Amino acid sequence: METPSSNNESGHLSLQLCMTQPHMTLNSVKMQSVTSIRSTSDSNSFFVEGPKRWRWHLYASKMIQALGKYAFYDNRRSGKSYFSFKNKYSKFEMIWLGLSCGPIGFGDQLGKENMSLINKVIKSDGEIIKPDVPVVPLDACYIYNPYDVSSKKGVTVFSYSQISSNIQAYKVLYLLSFNMNPIGKKVTTTYALKETHHTKAGSYVVYDYFSMTLQVCNEQDLKTYSMKGRKIYYHIGAPIVHGFAYIGDVSKHVCASSKLVEHLDIGPNSVTIDISYVERSLQSQWVCYSQLKPQRITCDSTEIAYEFKEGKLRFDLKDLKPDLVDLNKARIRIKYSAE
Repeated sequence: METPSSNNESGHLSLQLCMTQPHMTLNSVKMQSVTSIRSTSDSNSFFVEGPKRWRWHLYASKMIQALGKYAFYDNRRSGKSYFSFKNKYSKFEMIWLGLSCGPIGFGDQLGKENMSLINKVIKSDGEIIKPDVPVVPLDACYIYNPYDVSSKKGVTVFSYSQISSNIQAYKVLYLLSFNMNPIGKKVTTTYALKETHHTKAGSYVVYDYFSMTLQVCNEQDLKTYSMKGRKIYYHIGAPIVHGFAYIGDVSKHVCASSKLVEHLDIGPNSVTIDISYVERSLQSQWVCYSQLKPQRITCDSTEIAYEFKEGKLRFDLKDLKPDLVDLNKARIRIKYSAE
């Protein structure tokens, strides 16, 4: 395992280490074949579902990433099967695992998968939609123990996607907040976007993935979120430039991944979005922030309908004929005035 295999065209076989001891994990830096290491014990074993398992992944994954490997959480159920209870954490875990950049394993009984949830983390060919870097906790989350029964603080982890753009370092942030108190007591998490160390001075918009609402702030504004039991928050933050901010295709968890958008050009009179993937069922739907209502929006020169309310701009391609949509490439043009 320490050298590439000569029996494989790519030069090596990809291997995964499971339930390693610390010395084995450290030794993996010499193993070119090892690309991922499991961060937790077997699923549904040792009574470690929920916050206890999350604690393992929260901290072990950071060490695994530091060794140049991806963390694997072990197989999860997305739905309910005949022989086991439904995974009550599947919605949260599927977001976290997609942001972790490692493999995602499913242990569902055949035909019992929650495909609407699974489709939020993959393309139609099964490729996982990932951010640029694996998710990590905010710095402040390392100075207390969120798994303590007396803990009143939750956890926020973050990652980002940097979009190729005429705007230097246009980064869309992903922030996932959750409750790790072992008995689900009410906790709060407070943070400002600047704590990700991937912001610039200026205005931002924050999109709440579940309430589907937008809020404008700056990188220093502190926001506090309360969570009891299984309550979670998933926020997407994006910088506002020329009165516009790109959130992305919210039919996917990692909505501004490089797997979905190729280039973004923001000008004072128009915005051009080069899309690199459209869901085959045309279920993709894009959300942006706009200070002004557009005059028109086109997809490859064909005008499309849109919704605009209180700064939230939403559009999709459902009304277009399938033969007019290239699933691998589409150019969205948002025009505000004649050029």
